[in-house]
Amino acid sequence: MKDELLRVALRVAQRMREEGVQIGTSEVVDGLRIAENLAMLEGQEPNLDHLHDALKAVFSRDSRSEELFEKIWRDVTGQSQSLSRVMAAVEEDLRRLGVSWGSRIYSKRRLLSGPHADEKREAYSRLRLLGLIVRTSRGDVVLDREAALRRLRSLLRRYGSAWDALADSAARMISRGRLEWYALYAAPVDEERLASVELDRVASAGLQALQEGNRGLARKLAAIVSKRLEAGEAPRDSWSAFRLLREMGELTSRSLASLLHSEPRIVDEMLRSRESREMLAEALRLMDADSLRPILRRLVKDRRGLSIAAGLVGEVDLSAWRDVKFTRTPRTQEEALIYVVSSLAKAEHHLLNAAGGDEAQLDMAYYELSRASKIDESMLPEWAVPAVEAYRERVERLLEVLNGDVDVYVKLSTLVHTMEPEEALLYLRRVYRSGDEDVKRAALRLAELVWRRLEARAARLYRVKGDKRRDAHGRIDIRKTIYNLVSYRENPIVAYRRRSKPSFALVLDTSGSMAKYSLWALLAASAFSKLVSSITLFSSNVSIVSSASRLTARRIIELLFNTSFEGYTNISAALRETARLYRTPTRMLVVTDLCQTVEDEKPEDVTERLARRGWRIYYLLPPRHCTAARERVAPHATTRIVSKPEELPRLIPRLI
Repeated sequence: MKDELLRVALRVAQRMREEGVQIGTSEVVDGLRIAENLAMLEGQEPNLDHLHDALKAVFSRDSRSEELFEKIWRDVTGQSQSLSRVMAAVEEDLRRLGVSWGSRIYSKRRLLSGPHADEKREAYSRLRLLGLIVRTSRGDVVLDREAALRRLRSLLRRYGSAWDALADSAARMISRGRLEWYALYAAPVDEERLASVELDRVASAGLQALQEGNRGLARKLAAIVSKRLEAGEAPRDSWSAFRLLREMGELTSRSLASLLHSEPRIVDEMLRSRESREMLAEALRLMDADSLRPILRRLVKDRRGLSIAAGLVGEVDLSAWRDVKFTRTPRTQEEALIYVVSSLAKAEHHLLNAAGGDEAQLDMAYYELSRASKIDESMLPEWAVPAVEAYRERVERLLEVLNGDVDVYVKLSTLVHTMEPEEALLYLRRVYRSGDEDVKRAALRLAELVWRRLEARAARLYRVKGDKRRDAHGRIDIRKTIYNLVSYRENPIVAYRRRSKPSFALVLDTSGSMAKYSLWALLAASAFSKLVSSITLFSSNVSIVSSASRLTARRIIELLFNTSFEGYTNISAALRETARLYRTPTRMLVVTDLCQTVEDEKPEDVTERLARRGWRIYYLLPPRHCTAARERVAPHATTRIVSKPEELPRLIPRLI
């Protein structure tokens, strides 16, 4: 038996080392010695129960290593906790509370206060999560002994250990949002189980733990919230997550950037202290121009925010400043800097709109340039002069193009040449929808050229590699074949056999909330146009383009330019109509926020039915989506949260 215990101890130690926990040989020896002493005190031979308790005491340094040890122990031994040991621990918790089997708890607050309050709250939490204390209209009631035995036997049969049962019960309580006082006080935190729980619910549980004085649990939940925010997930209630992270010291510049993206008013709270302002400046540098616009508009209204806003000049794109309203006469260098930059940004915006033939936009651009010229360089900070000059040259080059004696195609071509392909297509779409026939023709011609640049990028992102196999058919691998001939091997010919290229159906949500994401998805899909078998555009109605791989670039561009992003959302109808096109199931990429706003069959029911038929469905979700619907479709489909629309061209080839 001792040899078996030694083998188990060594395997557990090795597994924990592989997970990054430093376990020394001396600690393994200490664990075995403690297990022998425990067995001696009980008058028994050492067994796995004694070894479990000894190694857990020696190997566990914090809550993470304790949770890791329990998982590794179950994997190594394949052993579930014995009912007698769990029952003994339950009776010890009842003793700490001073209650007995079948008794009633009339005042929970009185029971859990006084001397040894922490031990009582932990005991109550464990019993409540295990379902041994149940709520009734007259207060909490402890189950009788026979009912408790049946309950524990069922839990151990299902989970294998009390720890897993506690973790799953805590995750379900958090996901329902029905938090009870002190019920989560001793709850083990399992990040995997909480991964499908709505971010707002996890933040609310952390805030309640803070109110109960349980900072350990609050810190664990805050770490999970911070990690998910950094991954791009956005909560519906950003204030709860912000308060939890700031109180527990888990707020980082990256998680703050994610919160500011969904709730710009958090800027006002961050301006109150010097340390917060430094973190705010770092977070703003991580954000894109679209997200920065409402934040910069708030920053310039506060005296403390002027220096932060001024520090971003030259580090963020000029277009981020176009919504800043600065009407008063500048009195300081920082105010003068923001005044000039915001005027130049507005001038650039009007000039880009004027390229479509709107003369009024050109007059407005001249007005903004005249405002910017009123501020002399001597009024600006010395360090900011090069950045302002670069911005000014950018606007002047744009003005020269528009004033030149050339046709509209040359003007648009010069403007588009300086843009990224995706940005250029979105700009040409705006020009196409607002211009006359000549402008539309020019926009379409340029869009085809930009399309080729996107396809070239896609060719680098996704390549179908040859699969070398010993086969008499296909292109011969000369090098391998000659080597096999010289080595006198049987069947020496080695040929390449191409893997078949995967195809997929693209389903895009064109409701108002998904406009930017669906545009980027269509742009990304255009780069893989030979692999797209059909394109489905849906809001409350469904429109399908079958045989999309045969469409020309001009046809797909016209489809993109003519699509209006508005209306309600009927995901179920889009899934049904798309599946109806195919005789055999294939892949389906669905870009949506999963918020069904039309009365119809539930999306999770349609997803489950299609998955049983053999469909592989991938949901690409924006940070703000219906989390409850995501949890319901997750068992039947793959879900991915896309923090920025620009990530879609890189994500799609990974999925296909």
